[in-house]
Amino acid sequence: MGSNIPLTICPYCGYHMDAATHSQQTKAEPEPGDLSVCMGCTGVLVFTDSLELRVIADAEWKELPEELKKEITRGIQAVKTVKRMGYRTS
Repeated sequence: MGSNIPLTICPYCGYHMDAATHSQQTKAEPEPGDLSVCMGCTGVLVFTDSLELRVIADAEWKELPEELKKEITRGIQAVKTVKRMGYRTS
């Protein structure tokens, strides 16, 4: 299950996003500062105060706990696997 978010465009690839899901919860309610992965290009993004998405800064990435980086990397790999299997992400 996911949550609607304001329509936002990935700053990396231009993919249009208007929903979010959580990898470990049944209901995703993003909050400012939460992280996301673009389904179009797998870029790592951060929710802003208005729940739009922006690029994560290198310094922000470096400060993340290693376990969270591993979880994000698993999410990226999951998106890539889905795309390789031929499922549409758009």
